[in-house]
Amino acid sequence: MLTQARMDATGNTTALGWLNPTLYQIGADDIASGTGRTGRHAFNDVTDGVNTYCGDAAGFRAATGWDPVSGWGTLNYGKMKPVFEEL
Repeated sequence: MLTQARMDATGNTTALGWLNPTLYQIGADDIASGTGRTGRHAFNDVTDGVNTYCGDAAGFRAATGWDPVSGWGTLNYGKMKPVFEEL
């Protein structure tokens, strides 16, 4: 959907390719500045919960920002779309 939105907005038909570096940069920018270059939080931060399925009773806890339970959180398509339309 993000690729199609980008094509519709810019006419750029080049595939987005490997998105991990782009997604991590967007997440890091959002956390570092409070809103990041996107001017909005492009991820829904998951801050509550614990993963105890790793053989350790303590597991990994969700926290503000990046954490091993949910990464940056879940994508917020409505806020992510304008970012990809500019790529």
